[in-house]
Amino acid sequence: MQLVRLTTLALALTGLFACSENPVTTIDRSSDCAQICDRYQECVATNYNTAACRDRCTDMKSSADTAKVDHCQACISERSCTGSIFKCTTECVGIVP
Repeated sequence: MQLVRLTTLALALTGLFACSENPVTTIDRSSDCAQICDRYQECVATNYNTAACRDRCTDMKSSADTAKVDHCQACISERSCTGSIFKCTTECVGIVP
């Protein structure tokens, strides 16, 4: 009986960790989202709700969404506010308005 419980516990834990996202990806996305949302507030709308933006952005967990967040952050980090607005619209649409 004890073996059955241990086996069940082991399978449950394996399933839990198998479904979890890589923690490095989670941390990277969180940092990128904070930079993107803060930059939008700084450059476009001073009253922009950055907390809501970060929540929406960090919920973007598919590999395509993660790549989009990475591309947006890379684009805006290399440019001024004006440059970000004109050059990064394609990369950032769907993350910020």
